[in-house]
Amino acid sequence: MKTYIKKFLFSIFLIGGICWVTVDMASAQRDGLGVGIVVGDPTGLSLKKFLSGNGALQAGMTWSRSGTNLGIPISGSSTSFFYLQLDYIYHVYLTSGRTGLQIPFYIGLGGFNIFRESPIGGLRLPLGLALHLGSLPLDIFFEVTPGVAVYPEAQTYTGLALGARFYF
Repeated sequence: MKTYIKKFLFSIFLIGGICWVTVDMASAQRDGLGVGIVVGDPTGLSLKKFLSGNGALQAGMTWSRSGTNLGIPISGSSTSFFYLQLDYIYHVYLTSGRTGLQIPFYIGLGGFNIFRESPIGGLRLPLGLALHLGSLPLDIFFEVTPGVAVYPEAQTYTGLALGARFYF
């Protein structure tokens, strides 16, 4: 991969990480950091930090041993890989009742990188539903993610995710 592309992708993730750590949580829907799991292929860790009542950063750090990721064929001597994503997502709350149960729809924009001997990078458009369980600091989510790998060649994909996060 060309050095300037590596630096560009590294800069995106670094800036996102700095924003994630330094943002104050003024009147957010959820306080603290959401930490949980996402299952599928790849499977791994999911993080979410609300920036405001509707906006949040979410990240995924996952791994796979199958040799494919979201329909993108992964070739090479080793079929396992590490997958990193960072998205900004915006929530539209569909319900808000006396029970405190909320079901936000969310849409966002982000990037991903597959770390292997032949890295793959691209853009993703997460679309999902979350279930916020009242006073319980937990959310359950389902997400469909169309996207495009832009390096080393352009190709489209669609990903699915199911997960849960506990907020600290």
